[in-house]
Amino acid sequence: MVKLARSDIRTTEVLSWKGLHLFHAPMSTCSQKVRTFLNLKGVDWTSHTINIGTNETLSEYFLGINPRGLVPVLVDEGDVHIESNDILLHIEKRFPSPSLVPAQLGSDIEKMLEFENDLHLDMRALTFRFLVVRSTPPKSADDLKNYRERGAGTVGGVKDLEKEREFEFWDRYNREGITDEVSVAAALRFHAAFSDLNQRLTSSRNIASDDFSLVDIAWIIYTQRLSLLGYPVQQLHPKLFDWFSQHQRRVEIGKEIAVPQDRLDGIARSQAQQKLQHQSFMDICGPALGVTIA
Repeated sequence: MVKLARSDIRTTEVLSWKGLHLFHAPMSTCSQKVRTFLNLKGVDWTSHTINIGTNETLSEYFLGINPRGLVPVLVDEGDVHIESNDILLHIEKRFPSPSLVPAQLGSDIEKMLEFENDLHLDMRALTFRFLVVRSTPPKSADDLKNYRERGAGTVGGVKDLEKEREFEFWDRYNREGITDEVSVAAALRFHAAFSDLNQRLTSSRNIASDDFSLVDIAWIIYTQRLSLLGYPVQQLHPKLFDWFSQHQRRVEIGKEIAVPQDRLDGIARSQAQQKLQHQSFMDICGPALGVTIA
């Protein structure tokens, strides 16, 4: 689990905070995952909303809390935890009831979460290509300079290689955008993952077992995001779609993945423009998935 060392933290005020505090962003899939988990646990927590659109994650203050500049971040009685799946496992250990890690899964739970986490950059690429369409790069050259220079640059007291990976993603984005090749490769990886989940759901009520677990939460969030950007989940993976439709009606889940109407209207306008330019998700990725546009 990724718990920061005190030497990693430069915004030292958080070290004295009591209770649970969550730094999160409304539309961040990783933040949605943790908020949903906390809801299902019935745990009280203090909200600290971060504006990703204005690059608040690159501020001296935030990078002083998480040197990677990512949400969510959990502060638990002054201890700082980063990386969403590690945060989920920490919360499960700290608040074991109701259990969201079925006993029969054992160590397999971490492998299942790692499988989901390996698709994170693919999700980001598809989101910025088909959902969050901008005329200027999300992070300018000055933003990236600040990102590299601010914060401790360490996790657990050692140089953090994940921060360099993040820097490389955004630097490449500024130079190339999200290319068709990158988009198709990401879509194909999700297609393989969703096909596996769809098969699992032919013999089980939920993904890891019949019991609902934190693995299900992670994939509910991803299924909703892929649907939103144009992936034909219902057409290609009907069992997965039915499973998702059932769970999104749960209040603890639905309120965290609901998209405000003004945001939905903006997405609809953007995607209508993409279709006119033959640049929608289905235009770019549909053929590789074996789906044609009617």
